[in-house]
Formats: sequence, C-alpha cells, structure tokens
Amino acid sequence: MRRLKTRTIWIIVGIAFLLAILLIIACAFSKGIWTNVIIVLLVIDFIVLTIGVQAASFQTFRYKMKPVNHPTKTFSGDYYSLAKRLEDLKYSKRKMRYGVSYLKINNEVAYKCVLVEDVAKYFDPNPEETAGEGNKALNKCKRFIGIEIFKCIDEANVHKLADFSLQGKNIYYTALLNQDNNVLKCLNYVEPNDDFKMDFDNILHDLGITMEEN
Repeated sequence: MRRLKTRTIWIIVGIAFLLAILLIIACAFSKGIWTNVIIVLLVIDFIVLTIGVQAASFQTFRYKMKPVNHPTKTFSGDYYSLAKRLEDLKYSKRKMRYGVSYLKINNEVAYKCVLVEDVAKYFDPNPEETAGEGNKALNKCKRFIGIEIFKCIDEANVHKLADFSLQGKNIYYTALLNQDNNVLKCLNYVEPNDDFKMDFDNILHDLGITMEEN
C-alpha cells in the first residue's frame, strides 16, 4: 500500500468499513452455509480494514522533516593556486586517495586545509586505507582550524557539505565548494567567535581567499 496515494488508501478504508457494516447486517439474516461464507468475508474485510487504517494513518501523520536553510557565504579565491601557496608557506603535505592534506602548526594553533580532488573516493573511502601516524605536535595545540575545499561535487553529495561546518571549544571547521570565476561557496557558514576569528583570518590569508560581503 506504500505505493498508493494517501487519499486512495483512505477511500479503500471507507469502502471496507461500509462493506463490513453490510456483511454484519447480511450475517444477521443469513442461514446455513451462507452464514459461514459471510463470516469468512467479514474476517477478510476486517484484515483489509486494519491494514488500511494503519497504512493511511502512517502516511497521514508521519513526521515530515522540514528542509533546513543554512546561511551561506561567498569567498573569492583561485582553487588551482591553493596547492602552490600552501607549499610555499611550508605547510606539510600529505597525499590522500582523494586529494591532498596540508598542515601547519604555529605556536599552539594547528591549521589544516584539505583539497578534495576526487569526491567519489572521498565519500567512499577504501576500508584498507589507514590513517597513518599522526603528528605528535598536534597534542600541544590548543586550537584547531580546518577547511576542506572541494574541487567539484555531485548532486547526491552536495547536501553533506552543510554538516562540515562546526565550532567547539577548541575546533573550528568548515568546507568550501569551488565554483566558476574564482568563487568559493560555503554552504553552511558559521561565524567564528572571538577565539577563532584571528586564526580563521590567518588561514584565509594563507590561502589567498577573501570573504565577500553578502
């Protein structure tokens, strides 16, 4: 019944209910073998009625999640120049199956930028691929700033980018999507608080990215 429209199911329920009443009346006036036949039909009708009410109620009253309109932000920056800028600024480079990860530690702040070249491999990682040894210097960091920048993305995964933006006590993380004409888009912009504002500006400066006024 899931393929039927809610209105159609309610109509079937109504017909089954009327049929049940008619069968009960008919049963009162029937005799012999016809009584047994009507009882069997009545049982079948009640089964259809029960299933119909459950299906119709589920489709009518089920919770419908409302789409969330996240605040977006537009940035200016050349995606294809990012790798060279980060390498020139002595960010440590680590090649991944889906792109390249860059890391720089300045005093007690860790700056990370991931350039995602292959979105299919990014969202479907190889289970045999290990993370490798972590940078022990990260243990001394008090703040972590991260940006994942996607070269492109398919429609099936684009909604996932909104979940990348987060801000906690010691971490600020977000994602940008490369567009045409040196435009980068954040699909869920979280304004950095005072603890992260300067650090966020620093990584944007390293990347040569500027924030546009909406």
